[in-house]
Amino acid sequence: MLSWLLLGGCLAASACTQAGSTTLSETDTARVAPSSSSSTASPSCEPEPVDAVADLPADPIDATLELSRAFYSCAPVVVVADLEAIAIGVEHALELGAPLLATNPERLDDIVAEVARLDPSQVIYVSPNGSDTVVPTDWERRTQAASSQTPLDLLSASDEGDGPIWVVADELATTGAAALPTLSAVGGRVVLSSRPTNHDTSALSVIGATSPTDRWQVLARSNATELPGGGVTLFPDRRIVAYYGSPVTFRLGILGERSPEATIADLQALADEYALPDGPPVIPAFELIVTVADSKPGDDNDYSNELTPGQVKRWVDIATDSGAFVILDLQPGRTDFLTQAKRYEDLLRLPNVGLALDPEWRLEADQVHLQQIGSVDAEEINAVVEWLSLLVREETLPQKLLVLHQFNLEMITNRELISTPPELAVVVHVDGQGPLFSKYGTYETVLDAPIGPDQTLWWGWKNFLDEDFPTATPGQVNAVEPLPVIVTYQ
Repeated sequence: MLSWLLLGGCLAASACTQAGSTTLSETDTARVAPSSSSSTASPSCEPEPVDAVADLPADPIDATLELSRAFYSCAPVVVVADLEAIAIGVEHALELGAPLLATNPERLDDIVAEVARLDPSQVIYVSPNGSDTVVPTDWERRTQAASSQTPLDLLSASDEGDGPIWVVADELATTGAAALPTLSAVGGRVVLSSRPTNHDTSALSVIGATSPTDRWQVLARSNATELPGGGVTLFPDRRIVAYYGSPVTFRLGILGERSPEATIADLQALADEYALPDGPPVIPAFELIVTVADSKPGDDNDYSNELTPGQVKRWVDIATDSGAFVILDLQPGRTDFLTQAKRYEDLLRLPNVGLALDPEWRLEADQVHLQQIGSVDAEEINAVVEWLSLLVREETLPQKLLVLHQFNLEMITNRELISTPPELAVVVHVDGQGPLFSKYGTYETVLDAPIGPDQTLWWGWKNFLDEDFPTATPGQVNAVEPLPVIVTYQ
């Protein structure tokens, strides 16, 4: 949250003139002198109605300039407010129904030019006490005590009406508040993204979104379907316990041994055993192998047998109805992970469906399964990251799960270069098998590999029901540090 010192304006223009102050030329002063033709409000000075507004700049000065140019051809009254007194300026502009222009000494020339274009009969300038900014003598200074309002207060009180909505993140509250008078005048409203809103999403825009990822983070907090367990980001607000296997055969893991209905009931009971006092909820999941490593090349010569989305749809539906996650696991053979991931795009558009990449089964052009352990480079993984992140943004989905299976360091080369954007929760899932002491060692080895300076990685643990001796108990897994956010059973 931002806290601002909101002070009143100077008592007189001369009182604010100090050494080093910003001054205006005589030409600039003449440009903003009120004209006799604008002494009364004209219908032509009414702001244009809202049609569409592009994302506004994050900077409040640029945002108010852009809004003024977009909606006003002229204005009988204009309020100019120093950034340090923005709340007072917003109060004046709302009361007068006037556009607000935010400023600071370095940007005053830009504001003077915009005021000249609007050709007002009155300009009200609000500045903090002690301001040394010199403004045109035609501008009326307002002296006020420090305002008790803050940009956040103003935005919190503005969530009224049924017009178009602009969403602003808490950290951009100053920009949102500065934009509020103009957007209110054209029938819109501004809401904070931290407060859930019910609205017509067709009328939703964003203030201060500086990148596609920023835009997604703001929109998702207000508009995305919540994940199982609540919220729109995955960790650390929940943990996941999953069964791994194929939906069409019992030979590849526990999932194929029973119906999805029976499996989800058993899995929920297991997830409950992982719950920690005062810990996050533990959510069940199906990790479905949808492309299976094959000893034969197949018609496409990729040594991978791909299921159709229809073959896994029943499992996805049962999981969704039960409030569980689904993870689609890829064993691509000689093709690449992105090519296979795109086969399941429609399923990945669902908020509770994530993706897992299994490098053990990623072959080079002259390799076959079980003669060597496969591997993948960060570059190929990043192609999936980029595609999946775009899907999340385009569909305004909650954060998407991406699991990377690994049990030795050679399986993922250049792992420190893997991108981990906010749209994805990237989990390195440690798949070592054997006695417990050996599994602990594998976990530590995989975790100790280099991590990039901008990476955010989470960690997973796998229990093998037949190959581990004995299989680790929930208590033993919960004692692992760092605590795994995903625990899978095969």
